[in-house]
Amino acid sequence: MDESLTSRYDIFAKTDERAPLKTVKLMLRNLLAERFKLSLHRTVKPIQVQALTVGAGGPRLMRPSEAEGPKEITGDGGKHRSLAFKGTMAEFASLLSTGGSRVVDQTGLTGRYEFVLDYGAFLDPSPDARLQGGSINQAWCDAAEARLGLKLVPKKLPLEFIVVDHAEVVPAPN
Repeated sequence: MDESLTSRYDIFAKTDERAPLKTVKLMLRNLLAERFKLSLHRTVKPIQVQALTVGAGGPRLMRPSEAEGPKEITGDGGKHRSLAFKGTMAEFASLLSTGGSRVVDQTGLTGRYEFVLDYGAFLDPSPDARLQGGSINQAWCDAAEARLGLKLVPKKLPLEFIVVDHAEVVPAPN
């Protein structure tokens, strides 16, 4: 791999703590353009994704969450294999996006929900399944459909990408 594609930089910048996020993002964009001669553009391209949808029976075993604030995810990681989640369906779809597979929320469910997803019973215990990998993700999908009424459907959807047209390897000095 080209070494310039793996370089890392620490950028230290100060802003007024009361500055709106939109302003801070614009300031960061200008800083990167100035120091790294960064230029980019946005493009929309259809790609294969998994759409998180509501199954035929409708959503179940989810309750609206009264809590405000960031999403919460906890898992026991042990033999029981369960996941406790509190957040939006978009955040749940993002959680399911792993290993290069993109999951997009198309449930139409708004608001925040909380649920516990026990997927241990859906794991294939055979040695062949463990060698092939991906069994936990498949178990999540099977459990989500059976217990939550949510399912993943393969689709080709247009998604927006940011394309870097140019960036200097060495930043301009302060």
